[in-house]
Amino acid sequence: MSGAAFTAKSIGNSEQFIHVHSEPDTCPICHYGMQPVFRFAKFDPPSGSHTYLSATLVYQCPRQVCRSLFLAYYSLRTTSGIEEVALNRSAFTLDGLAPQTPQPTAFPPEVTAISSMFEKVYNQASAAEARGSGRTPRGCRLRRCPP
Repeated sequence: MSGAAFTAKSIGNSEQFIHVHSEPDTCPICHYGMQPVFRFAKFDPPSGSHTYLSATLVYQCPRQVCRSLFLAYYSLRTTSGIEEVALNRSAFTLDGLAPQTPQPTAFPPEVTAISSMFEKVYNQASAAEARGSGRTPRGCRLRRCPP
């Protein structure tokens, strides 16, 4: 991960030059290492007495087989608001990426011999958890899942 600087727009279409400590170095969709392609940046200036700034950057995976767009969420605490960011070149910190596609987990043959569906159901549940859906895959709740 490396630092970078961008021009970001607010909802009111004003522009602000922002610095970030680091850019993502792995695509959250295909999980390959990459140098993301920057597409757009939006910042939310502080309101009232809040000294918390946030920025959302849109990146694209450069890999030909992926080319997915994803969001990078950044934040910055300041003592005097957006003026401090412009004057002192304060850098935003990466908080997270979205969407996230979990990597499938492979299980040893001993596990799949006991339940041929376990690996599939486990990976479906992992993907649902990453999406935050709260839904149980394939309707498996308190009853036994089909083999």
